Amino acid sequence: VSHDWTLYQIVTGSNLRFIYDNTLPVRYRQHDGNKVGSNLGFFQIFKRANSLLNGDFKNWNTKNLFFLQKNREFLSDTNRGILDAAIKIRNSNGFYGVFLLKKSGIYRQKWYENIGLLIAVLFKRF
Repeated sequence: VSHDWTLYQIVTGSNLRFIYDNTLPVRYRQHDGNKVGSNLGFFQIFKRANSLLNGDFKNWNTKNLFFLQKNREFLSDTNRGILDAAIKIRNSNGFYGVFLLKKSGIYRQKWYENIGLLIAVLFKRF
């Protein structure tokens, strides 16, 4: 679904050096067919919320977790533990899943994304 995000997870999960550049040397290509894209603006937030409700978010996570599992030998011990926690959360029900999520320390960057993550876990959409 998002090869750049998956590559980022493998690189950082392997404790390799990742350099974040605040400048934009390449413009991020946005078009109507983007599956994910920018999350700026109300319409984009609504679009992401819809992907959570219609099952896209869960499907993306399924593919992402599958790839990470296939490449777990590249991950550090700590990050293997985080991957295992994510899988355990995913296989848990309702409030127990939310409990495991909070215990794991897994989070999103924005407050409303964290609310979405809690909802996804609570309703088995993670």
